[in-house]
Amino acid sequence: MICLTYNHAAYSAAAIASVAEQTYPNIEIIVVDDGSTDGNADIVEAALKSCGRPYKFLRQENTGNIAMNMNRGIAAATGDYMSMFSLDDLLLPDCIATKMELLIADPKLVFVANTCNMEVDGAGRVTDPLYKSGLYELEIATAEALLELEFEHIGLLYMQGVVISAHVVRAIKGYDEDLKGDDLIIRTKIFRHMQAHPELGFCLLHRPGVQYRKHSENIHRNSWRQVKLALEWRDRFFPERSMPHLWRVWVVRALKTSIAEGDMDTVTTMTSEHSEISEVYNGYRGSWKFWRNMAKNKIRQLFARA
Repeated sequence: MICLTYNHAAYSAAAIASVAEQTYPNIEIIVVDDGSTDGNADIVEAALKSCGRPYKFLRQENTGNIAMNMNRGIAAATGDYMSMFSLDDLLLPDCIATKMELLIADPKLVFVANTCNMEVDGAGRVTDPLYKSGLYELEIATAEALLELEFEHIGLLYMQGVVISAHVVRAIKGYDEDLKGDDLIIRTKIFRHMQAHPELGFCLLHRPGVQYRKHSENIHRNSWRQVKLALEWRDRFFPERSMPHLWRVWVVRALKTSIAEGDMDTVTTMTSEHSEISEVYNGYRGSWKFWRNMAKNKIRQLFARA
């Protein structure tokens, strides 16, 4: 288990306990703390010392680079299989065992993932017992099909709790440290590797394996970050293709948020730096919804001054 953490003091002890309490016996825990400032590192160290599993704890100055931190964890791992995890989430007790049973039975399998998960809030209350990914209940036979769905959805499933052959992770040289979209990038690289090696197999489990915690610090809540990372991903792996429809929906959502907050500087910066964002903006600006939102924003500003 390769675990990343940053300022997860409220969650990390429970997350480590959920790893330690897995029904699968042979688990090594690798934790990379990216310079936490909330006392999290001490909590993690204490939890690891009492967890009863072999572990390595890597403390470092803050990098803010998830891919680099994951690669550091990968370099420290010694197992034949790897699973990535963030210490603000929780593994369900048989998350790893259900996948290892399949991997051990079939040496050609290199990737086993859940197509759905549970969602919990900051206090650990279940808010969605079955959050479905774009792969839920689909029967996918080839890596080519996975890649096409990845492109359409710009993110098929959470990588938390997915179990992958360590040989494959090292063959693709882990995460790309110059790109922001860590899960999106690693999945695409794995699927492309399987496409190039059709003898390798994958399995999708249509049942939850992780409790994904939604809270105010989740990176996925940053709309403009999502927009930019998707552009970087497309440019590297699908340079000949236009951005999918979903990405355009994301751009409009980010535009609406910036306009509602009166942050036209960000709108100007994003549209001037990226021609495809500018194209979406020009189309949105020609719609009645744009002018309605602009009017609402002006009214809010007037009331705020009053």
